[in-house]
Amino acid sequence: MKLSYLFEEHMMFGRDLLTIRYARREDARVLASMTSALIESAVSQRGTSQRWGERRILGHMRSPNSMVIVAQRRNRIVGFAAMLFHDEEAHLLLLAVTPSERRQGVGRQLLQWLETCALNAGISSVHLEVVLDNHGARFFYLGSGYEELGVMPHYYGRGYAGLRMWKELWKDNM
Repeated sequence: MKLSYLFEEHMMFGRDLLTIRYARREDARVLASMTSALIESAVSQRGTSQRWGERRILGHMRSPNSMVIVAQRRNRIVGFAAMLFHDEEAHLLLLAVTPSERRQGVGRQLLQWLETCALNAGISSVHLEVVLDNHGARFFYLGSGYEELGVMPHYYGRGYAGLRMWKELWKDNM
């Protein structure tokens, strides 16, 4: 099921144009680096290895059941997200925004873009996991309509619990 919503979307935030587009092969190295720095760094300090390298990201770019998108400002990637689509549910795999761009609407635009793709494909819900003590991410997803479902001890390795979250897409669009 290859999904497609838009090839590219442009939005003005302040004086700068923000572009949301599909990730390209040449973006994979940057996305792997951003994943390591923005998502996995705290977990890896506790001894787990990088789970999202360039090869894995490229695999999701090529998959007909995944979508990887980037947010770009002034020719620089400032955020990205990846989602895996199943028959009735989607799994938000990654979402990261550079610290200088947080609280500027970039994450919300990425999330809404992927949720719209899921809705257009007839998918009724999205689930995701976050590190339990990542309060910023929890607040962001709660503010985006996600509910906390339960704690998963050691999901991110010894000493790091995960929190599963879920959102029903259709209830907001019926």
